[in-house]
Amino acid sequence: MLFRSAMYGTTHSGKMWYLELSDWLKSEDGGKLTQSKVEPCLFFANYPDGSFLRYLNYVDDSLMICNSTKIEEDFVKRLKEKFQVKELGYASWFLGMHIHQDRDYNLTLDQGRFCKDILDRYLFHSNAEVFEPGLTKRTLPEGFAATKADCAKTPEEVMRLTREFGFSYPGLI
Repeated sequence: MLFRSAMYGTTHSGKMWYLELSDWLKSEDGGKLTQSKVEPCLFFANYPDGSFLRYLNYVDDSLMICNSTKIEEDFVKRLKEKFQVKELGYASWFLGMHIHQDRDYNLTLDQGRFCKDILDRYLFHSNAEVFEPGLTKRTLPEGFAATKADCAKTPEEVMRLTREFGFSYPGLI
């Protein structure tokens, strides 16, 4: 039996949503946005007057950047007519990244929280003895650059590292 839609939360719902949204964004109704060949979840349009619209969608999170109030309002209106979406205003967080916009409209993306989460998960809560008396941290040798040769080579070595350091070696990589 062939289904033409998927319920939210089912195995194929994310893909079905992505296909429907991307088809609409590229259509006349969606603004004839161009899909990036490098990043398929990025859609964009450049207009003759120098205006632009960028629309980024990842699963059920979207981010829009536009330098024209008229184009932005028109796009959001059409998007709301087609899909049940909420406009949440200016973004300060997106996919774990902090977004900061200064007075000159310059944007800065900060992944400090993401880095802290990695450290908390794999360093500070592991069984590894990373702190020595009088030192705040143990550092890698100067000039060290991890290579493929530094990876575990056998399943047994992966299991040994998992037990020794108290975290999932494949997850860390």
